Amino acid sequence: MKVILLRFGELFLKGANRKLFERTLIRNIKDRLKPLSYSFEDTYGRYVISKFNEEELPEFIDRLTAVFGLHSLSVAEELEATPEAIREHVSKIDIGKKTYKVSVKRADSISQSLLWSLPKI
Repeated sequence: MKVILLRFGELFLKGANRKLFERTLIRNIKDRLKPLSYSFEDTYGRYVISKFNEEELPEFIDRLTAVFGLHSLSVAEELEATPEAIREHVSKIDIGKKTYKVSVKRADSISQSLLWSLPKI
């Protein structure tokens, strides 16, 4: 399932007013995405938009890039957090002669062993 990861800019500089700025940013994001259907989650200093119609992805990107305060967005695939699921997904990607990188920001031991066991395509 595709998800959109949203990263916000310099809210960490705002100190005690951080929550106010975050609430305002979330309200602006949700206002901008009306009347599209989606699920919104605030997690680990990022926002995640999921459960949307993937045919509307260009519309989501157009609307989100106009939200003041968002630093960047990335379209990603949400997978089960197992080496097998990740290997299976990577093996389906046709990258041609291009190179790719797998970057893991997880503290579990599965993640580090995964980096060394992915097939070379």
